[in-house]
Amino acid sequence: MQRHVQESPAISIFCTLDEANEEFYRQRGFDQNVERLWFSDTYIFFSQDDSAASFASLEATSRHFFLSLVQKGIPLRGAMAFGKLYVDKENDIFFGKALVEAYRFGEHQDWIGFLLTPSAEAQMETVKLPARERIYYRRSKIPWKTNCEKDSEDQGHYPENLFVCEFQNRGAGRDFCLKALSQMEERSEVDGIKRKYQNTLGFIRGYSKKRVDDNSG
Repeated sequence: MQRHVQESPAISIFCTLDEANEEFYRQRGFDQNVERLWFSDTYIFFSQDDSAASFASLEATSRHFFLSLVQKGIPLRGAMAFGKLYVDKENDIFFGKALVEAYRFGEHQDWIGFLLTPSAEAQMETVKLPARERIYYRRSKIPWKTNCEKDSEDQGHYPENLFVCEFQNRGAGRDFCLKALSQMEERSEVDGIKRKYQNTLGFIRGYSKKRVDDNSG
């Protein structure tokens, strides 16, 4: 979304962000426990407590938000983490280990993707919703940016494989974002940006082929 905000006309940016805000409220539904912080091209979703129900709602809201925007041609990447977060909306102060982890894992992906950080994966096990048993997630090799471990504090923080959200929707079928991503890749003129789409399309085609092979076998 950052590139989209930087390079698009002002009216296009306004429409994009307005649509993203509307999408949040649609995906949140009636669960008022999932809240949002928004500034520029960054969205932070969080819950008021660490209950299993709140965690499940936060996961579903974040996942649907991500997929819905990609389907509409709005590229973004993100990560879900679990941990403490201090929020003071009145003074615009927010910090915490979960925020740092989500930012690092989200920012350093070199594709269009939504992944579960190690803390989120561990919490899904705790609340009896293990990622390995969820049809929405697949363990995959992550294309990290080449400079993601240039700082000593980041060394060893980026596992080669993590659980990643598949581009599927029960109502719209599997791989329903494929057309939108292909169109975004075709329009891209910058090699580094084009590579992000190519990495994403490779991920989709890879697990789609594996499903066909598994079914035929």
